[in-house]
Amino acid sequence: MKRRSCLGRLATLAAAPAWALARTDARAQPAAKGAARAGDGPLRLGVEGALALSGLAARWQAAARKDLGLALDLRPGPGQDLLRLLEAGELDAAITSVPQQEAALERQGLIHDRRAVAASRALLVGPPKDPAGIKGLAAAAEALVKIAQEGALSQWAVQTGQPGATGYVAHGEASGLQALEARLWQPLGARAQAPWRRTAPPGPAETLRLAGQWPVGGAYTLVEQAVWARAGKLPLKVWIDADPQLATVYSVARSFRVNHPAGKLFVAWLAGPMGRRVVAAAGGGWRLPPG
Repeated sequence: MKRRSCLGRLATLAAAPAWALARTDARAQPAAKGAARAGDGPLRLGVEGALALSGLAARWQAAARKDLGLALDLRPGPGQDLLRLLEAGELDAAITSVPQQEAALERQGLIHDRRAVAASRALLVGPPKDPAGIKGLAAAAEALVKIAQEGALSQWAVQTGQPGATGYVAHGEASGLQALEARLWQPLGARAQAPWRRTAPPGPAETLRLAGQWPVGGAYTLVEQAVWARAGKLPLKVWIDADPQLATVYSVARSFRVNHPAGKLFVAWLAGPMGRRVVAAAGGGWRLPPG
């Protein structure tokens, strides 16, 4: 009962991406490139789910109001979706952890003023009994190979409910973590597509819930350290937490299609000493970005 309660609270927080994206009318025409925002209303800031769930986004919001007198309209959502909204001018700025897509949009001149503002890492978690035998491994990619092997061997167990079954739960929303996950699984090709590898509904809470409730043996998954810190007690254990390949960097960028009067000032503040001070005090696995 207590575990269900913890997951319920996390699920409530994780619902943010759905309403955030629902606020945007997909039929709206993007603003002209570089168009000034009408008035000086709140700055529309897209934030990845982990930033909202952990409270770091709210800390930035409070500090920006105090230091700059600037109101931030926080719009949580999956990073890849936020970048599309940023490109279309539906957001003034966004903080995401999808470096490849960010760099591509920057090269095309569709976003600018990109700065690294926070760093974290993903954790590979799974059943305490470790049915795939990844204990002692340091590299997540190597662990996924073993999980795939064990998943294939125990596929019959997944289907029949026999002891020993294990699997993997993939992220179901277009987040930065999903992009990282896809890169790690890519070398396995077809071996990563099987009944033992299931995709969760959108939201990090759903991913953890499915991994914790996997039939019989339990399943593995990736989770942001900041999300894990807020998840409460779960029937899962951290197995890999120091692989450099699991490092995540969050960057802010502004849209070229709109120009909020305080946009440039906000980015400079966020990447400067005052914004970095907020990250340093946040805890929960958040760190200052490299460099």
